[in-house]
Amino acid sequence: MRHLILILSLAVSQTVFAGSLKAADSDLVLMEAKVYLASGETEKARHLTEEVLTTQANNDEARLVLSQIIDREIAQEKEAAPTESIEELSAKDKQIEVERWLERAKSLASFHQYEQAILAAEKVFLYNPHHQRASRLVDEIQRQALNEGTNGANSLNQSAREEAKERIKGYHAQAIQWLTEKRYGGVRLALDKILLLDPANEEAFQLKKQMRKLLEHEKGKAL
Repeated sequence: MRHLILILSLAVSQTVFAGSLKAADSDLVLMEAKVYLASGETEKARHLTEEVLTTQANNDEARLVLSQIIDREIAQEKEAAPTESIEELSAKDKQIEVERWLERAKSLASFHQYEQAILAAEKVFLYNPHHQRASRLVDEIQRQALNEGTNGANSLNQSAREEAKERIKGYHAQAIQWLTEKRYGGVRLALDKILLLDPANEEAFQLKKQMRKLLEHEKGKAL
């Protein structure tokens, strides 16, 4: 593994030094990023992947690799996370976590990973339920995602469309289940995910209307 990394590192360093990445060059850089990712070196993998995305923002493979890197980073953080609960963290430690999640959300959004960007921004609310910067960032990411979805819908390839359909089905099932359990926060989050993938999804709009009616009914009963 280390021998392969060394060979790829030499090739990639020559490629990057030569100037902007070409398609064949980006394949080589991404290959090294995947090797680093497989060995758990996520920081190096992220650096190389972002190098590709800086010059090729719509590189689907690079965006997929970045998503995999972020998943691995989150898993690593969970493994290394302290055993104390959020409530036991000091105010300083909570602020550190808030800033980390905000930066992660911005980074994800800059590379068009909108769904994960919103999830990262919403992590802030675990540490500060009324964090205004996080709220504004979520709104900003949603607008960016909807604009790109409207302008770039036709550029999706068939496999991406099929993957999106499957994810929408899963989110829809979650929303219905949580609605029956009156877990309205989860319903809202699942529906927002659907609308990020499909801004015109009629089923999501109908479920939102149904949830509003249930909330109004429960509010009326409480009066």
